[in-house]
Amino acid sequence: GARVSASASDDAHGFTAGLAADGKPDTRWSSAPTSAEQWLRLDLGAARTFNAVTVKWEVACPKTYRVEASDDGQAW
Repeated sequence: GARVSASASDDAHGFTAGLAADGKPDTRWSSAPTSAEQWLRLDLGAARTFNAVTVKWEVACPKTYRVEASDDGQAW
């Protein structure tokens, strides 16, 4: 149920940002093919408390990544 946005998506192959949080294991988001830094943002709609984040990667995954949190979508 999160609102999802991304810096870029592989729309040509149907891997849009919303698929990252649709709850279906057979769909996924993919960034556009580039060496530039990419990001995916999930807006949960309200403050949430959590102690873990699970990222399920496809075969093509980044060498490094960060998980950041924000209360306002501006300060991370």
